Amino acid sequence: MNRPEVVVVFWPSHAQLVVFDPEASPCPDEAALWAFPGETGNLLSVRRTLLSVGLPDDGEVNVTLRAHTTEPGTPHGTWSVMAKTTFLAASGVVGVGDVVSFEPVVTVEVPPGPLRVRLLETSTMICRAFSFQVDVWPFLGPTEGTN
Repeated sequence: MNRPEVVVVFWPSHAQLVVFDPEASPCPDEAALWAFPGETGNLLSVRRTLLSVGLPDDGEVNVTLRAHTTEPGTPHGTWSVMAKTTFLAASGVVGVGDVVSFEPVVTVEVPPGPLRVRLLETSTMICRAFSFQVDVWPFLGPTEGTN
């Protein structure tokens, strides 16, 4: 992994950012983002090769994307765990970008295959600023915790 941590600040369209494999083709059998009833009103929509993060409002987003070889420890500071899920990055690349363009604004190299993704969030509504930390590491299989 050449770049284990990258930071980007951008203003995503439609108050959504995506974490995804930028080289994955859309799966025709997969439901569109936000298509399931349980996702309505939720801030997270997860599919096989991407997850979309809905923001409470439009605003600038500060994202730290970190690749790890094993599950990372608890970060310093005040963060809420927004999600922890499994994700497929068959290309060996994970990107963060805009939900409309689906072009990554930052990427990190990862081992190709299934990954665990932990999305941490902290926000300051006064400034309409949102900060996310996205941690990715190889998925070790069903013996690994699912929380």
